[in-house]
Amino acid sequence: MATVVRQRRPRVLIDALAYHPDDGGFATAVRDLLRSCAALTDMEFAVAHHPAARDELAPFGLPMVAVRFPRQLKFYASIAVMPALVRTLRPAALHCEISALPAGTGVPGSVTVHDLHFLMDPDAGGRSPAQRALTAYWRRVFVPSLRRAAAVKAVSATSARDATRLVQAGLPVEVIYPRVEASPAATPAPAPAPGDVLRLLTVGAVVPRRNLPFLLRALQGVRRPWTLDVVGQLWWGMDHPDVGAARADPRVTFHGHVARAELERLYRESHLLISASSYEGFGYPVAEAFARGLPVLSSDVAAFREFVPDECRFSLDSPVSLTEAIDAVDAVRHERWRAEAASVAGRFSAERHVGAHADLFGRLVARGAAT
Repeated sequence: MATVVRQRRPRVLIDALAYHPDDGGFATAVRDLLRSCAALTDMEFAVAHHPAARDELAPFGLPMVAVRFPRQLKFYASIAVMPALVRTLRPAALHCEISALPAGTGVPGSVTVHDLHFLMDPDAGGRSPAQRALTAYWRRVFVPSLRRAAAVKAVSATSARDATRLVQAGLPVEVIYPRVEASPAATPAPAPAPGDVLRLLTVGAVVPRRNLPFLLRALQGVRRPWTLDVVGQLWWGMDHPDVGAARADPRVTFHGHVARAELERLYRESHLLISASSYEGFGYPVAEAFARGLPVLSSDVAAFREFVPDECRFSLDSPVSLTEAIDAVDAVRHERWRAEAASVAGRFSAERHVGAHADLFGRLVARGAAT
């Protein structure tokens, strides 16, 4: 009788050592990647993580590999730990979603570029010693890792262009848009009636590039009644005088980081999401709002030009452009923008995300097998 030999599926090691649930888009990117990896049954995935992250990441059903280290060193841990972990687990490939690709692993590796704003603005990461140390990591550790990667994944065409413009022409960059799905309970608020208080929402860590002062100045000229919910870590952008003054305005609520259930409630109860960012690599909150049928007004920056309709973008030349756009919101526009949201959200489907990663990891595995 012939013996059937079952061939082991190629293993891809996912570096999630830097994962922290409060890290906004970074945390979302890791969770969505693992969700898509779980659908790729032709491969086996192992997820390297800090023990404190296990309860967050284990539900995706992938094999977990706990690595203990001081969590404040979460980005540097990969550089020290990953080469030895690769030798132990012997994966066919390594992928780093939110951290630098270490040198010396001996297997093909890929790394994701979310944005390269830290190369454009010397103060992009903040000015405290700890913030400057983290910026140094992105510049001195992360950027060189892009040059040695077998594949570079960019979350938008904007990030891809920035990588080849700011790091190195000819980088093996490909665009894989994030996966953005609506909550099953997502039922947006009805269009505001004349005289209704316009419930506005902005989501993102309060840092200078999110341009919250621009939004606050625009709101001072809005004629109709309004409220604004600000969701996201209250970081160094809080030092701006306009932001400090807004903390005393009863119409503005600063929530800080909130749990997913609370964010979903705010998406449901708001009339409009506004993003005044001066730069984005992609813009998760804007895409999530579209996926939930929540109309959006966004700044006219490169990343938003990739998927936000022209009518829903405003110029950053003057806050008056945003003031006028907010005052012009009526039931007709609101319903038209809501109808457009579904077509926009379809660009970021789970199926596209899964298929793109199947191609990416398949090429990495094949490259490893050929060496």
